[in-house]
Amino acid sequence: MLSELAPDALLAAFRDAVAGGRGGAAGAVARLATEGGEPRLGWLEPPGWANVADLLAEYPVPAGGRLVLIGTGGWAFGAHAVREVGGARLDVLDVLDPDALRRTIAGPDGPPDLVVAVSESGTTVETRLLAEAVRDRYGVDVRWLTGPRLTGQVALFAAPLSTPFLLCSSVVAGDGFRAAYDDFVRGAPALAKWAAATSAAAPELPGRVVLRPPGDAGPGLRLYLTQLARQALGGRSGTWYDVGAEIGDGPADWVVDLPAGSPSVHPVTVLMRQCYAADALVACVGARLGIRFATHPAVSRYKRLLAEADGDAAEAVAVPAAGIVPAASDWLGATPGLRAGHLVCYDSGLAGRLAAAHHGSGWECHPGSTWNHHTYQAVAGHPDIGVAVVLPARDDDALLRAQAGIAVATSRSLAPRSLLLRPVGGAR
Repeated sequence: MLSELAPDALLAAFRDAVAGGRGGAAGAVARLATEGGEPRLGWLEPPGWANVADLLAEYPVPAGGRLVLIGTGGWAFGAHAVREVGGARLDVLDVLDPDALRRTIAGPDGPPDLVVAVSESGTTVETRLLAEAVRDRYGVDVRWLTGPRLTGQVALFAAPLSTPFLLCSSVVAGDGFRAAYDDFVRGAPALAKWAAATSAAAPELPGRVVLRPPGDAGPGLRLYLTQLARQALGGRSGTWYDVGAEIGDGPADWVVDLPAGSPSVHPVTVLMRQCYAADALVACVGARLGIRFATHPAVSRYKRLLAEADGDAAEAVAVPAAGIVPAASDWLGATPGLRAGHLVCYDSGLAGRLAAAHHGSGWECHPGSTWNHHTYQAVAGHPDIGVAVVLPARDDDALLRAQAGIAVATSRSLAPRSLLLRPVGGAR
């Protein structure tokens, strides 16, 4: 039904679904946008400024004050993207790293003025453990954004209209946020039309699609776009949806350039426009291809195994830190049926070094558990991609032990196309 709609008709179906329509094309959109029994289309229609102001008043940060956001996936990636456009007053915690936690909460800048933890269910492992550590180790209160405060939202489409993103943007933009927001609102309809029109060219056959952001996009924005494409669309259509040329080099069957920002507007406005255009495009492509674009069900594979995961898993292969990349490459080459590999390092001290050292075509290197929130869904649907998982090198902190549990559960959930490695002998 949706695949044949003209762009204006498809966009009308989305807007009818937002308004509560559940019949015909609007009903089809609502069903594809549903997660947890609720359509997640809160990213489409920007709320009026009065509503935004009321929302921000509930989470006040004093002028010159500092905000820390705790979250995972799109909640965190969107916040990282905001921080990149001028966020000296914004910090993000999204990985179980006790050193990063200490620097953020008890560093030279002193404790933050507000700490907000974001999780729709309130039970996301990393978010819950980090929030507890902030409170128990440093005596800093944490406010939760969960349940009703995230109505209609989902992490995959967190930027630019979710409560967490708006809160982060208001801290970064300060007194200029209202003007930046109003400017975004004026341009949003044209971006939605661009997305609906562009989606009409989406290929139906398996292949490779690349969403290309402007060249000056920072790592946070690229992570947000990567999770949007790979988690929302990946692993369910036979097509590999990707972002930029630096992740997964190679020819693409369809390349889409995101609309570039204008230097004459506020950087926050530019970011909001880029995220909104990407959200609308991914949703429209998902609708045309019949993909449930608001959910990423494959991640339940590793989450089911978390309770029994053991960081000292017997299957882990001990390897010196310098030998991790060669060991992973040898394994990939010797395993039948694998055409590419992902090296996922759950040790924050090693992740950067391995990313710089990894080599060989077809390899990607990512820090975990960030990878779980931007790529797991896509890889789970491609059995020809192997995953080498690197455990934390230390186990002297409860956060690191929990991180090891996530690493073990991830590896086991992807067996037999996974390899679990334990760094030994001066990994740091």
